[in-house]
Amino acid sequence: MTLTHQRYPEIDCDILYFEHMVSEEKLEREVVLPLTRVNPEEINGLFRRKSFEQINDLELVIEEILSGKTAIFF
Repeated sequence: MTLTHQRYPEIDCDILYFEHMVSEEKLEREVVLPLTRVNPEEINGLFRRKSFEQINDLELVIEEILSGKTAIFF
């Protein structure tokens, strides 16, 4: 199991996921490309899309990562 961390300092954002549980193609299309193309002042608008869900409970975030989801910290 490889836990992967990617940092995007230009928008003060990090993503965390298990590589073997996430489709690289889907991750690139739905997470990485939008993050690399967004202006810092537009980041909150990006996370309002229906493909993102805000979770404030750290235990639930861990459960979601363990079930194959990608966590975005910003």
